[in-house]
Amino acid sequence: MPALVIITTIIVFAFESLVQLRYGAMSAIGLLLIAIGAKAKSPVVAGAGALVLLVTATGPGS
Repeated sequence: MPALVIITTIIVFAFESLVQLRYGAMSAIGLLLIAIGAKAKSPVVAGAGALVLLVTATGPGS
């Protein structure tokens, strides 16, 4: 079980780093909000994270 947690953490960290390289720090914040909202079962927080990701992905700099 601890090995699965470590592997999952490494995969999530790598994915967040990849997204941050592509879209910047705001997208990492959006991913963090989605993760927190899913963990806390809060659709408002997860929706805010999704909105941040949407704005950074479709913004004028894309």
